[in-house]
Amino acid sequence: MALAGDVLSNSLYYSLAGTGKDAWWRGAILGATAGAGAVLLPGPLGLGEEPSNRTTKTQAMTVGYYLLGGLVAAAIGYAISNERD
Repeated sequence: MALAGDVLSNSLYYSLAGTGKDAWWRGAILGATAGAGAVLLPGPLGLGEEPSNRTTKTQAMTVGYYLLGGLVAAAIGYAISNERD
């Protein structure tokens, strides 16, 4: 159930990137924001900082992976909008 909830919530979140040329900016902003949240929020929320804050490299990779996810969502949205034209 947790995995299904995670997949569903991430799908809904990244779908906000939308379609068209602006999807790249929206995807990048969504990804960077999610990455920053993954690094900054676990401690204050009481979830433990170990997984995402182990080292500076871990923090950078965490933000990078979320940014990549946002850009992939944007690429898909952009491709879908071009197929319609």
